Amino acid sequence: MDDDQTPPILRLEAVTKRFGAVSAVQATSLGVRPHRTTVIIGPSGSGKTTVLRLMLGLLRPDAGRVLHREVALDADGASGLRRFRAETGYVVQDGGLFPHLSATDNVTLMARHLGWTQGRIAARVTELTALVRLPGDALGRYPHQLSGGQRQRVALMRALMLDPGLLFLDEPLGALDPLVRAELQDELAEIFQRLGKSVLMVTHDLAEAAILGHVIVLMHEGRIIQQGSIDDLVRRPLSPFVTRFVRAQRRFDGARAEGRL
Repeated sequence: MDDDQTPPILRLEAVTKRFGAVSAVQATSLGVRPHRTTVIIGPSGSGKTTVLRLMLGLLRPDAGRVLHREVALDADGASGLRRFRAETGYVVQDGGLFPHLSATDNVTLMARHLGWTQGRIAARVTELTALVRLPGDALGRYPHQLSGGQRQRVALMRALMLDPGLLFLDEPLGALDPLVRAELQDELAEIFQRLGKSVLMVTHDLAEAAILGHVIVLMHEGRIIQQGSIDDLVRRPLSPFVTRFVRAQRRFDGARAEGRL
């Protein structure tokens, strides 16, 4: 069966989330399909990071449900959420590395907690180091001794260490300079294709979404305005806001001119 026709592995069902009087997400439904990268994009305050945190189980909806393999995340209480999170990897904008731990210790923290053998840990670290193209001598360094790109590579290694089925990335490249960011975009695209994982990513950059996403979800004021391919948004916009958003993303045109899209 084609992946586009398979049921979502994770989905929101008419979810609403409020913070005080502010409705961050309004009656939103969204699915993440197996072996596909779904990228949520939108202006600041559109609700995209809130959606990611709801799907990760870090926030609870005020209305609606979050379903993993058609079972509500909170069906088994806290223990069910812990099991679900053990099957996920999470990368945040600045990497979120523990400053007092070396790169290796950051990457292997959960594996050591779970009692993996030293041989199994070493083999996995070697595999991931090659995958993310991290220089071997960086493994012994602390986060403040790494470049921004190296920190994000270490953060991705940590997220992948336990071989999760779901990978969440919240603006993972947002703090990097343009050259490093472009390099890592291409590397992430290659990694996603090679691993075939189910990925949910948040970005504000349309070019990045086009490079990495099978499905692009555009949000505005807590609602999904349009979702589909990059061609859908560019050539078949469903509202004037979609057109304004695409036109405002000048870097998108530059990326197309470079032949990266």
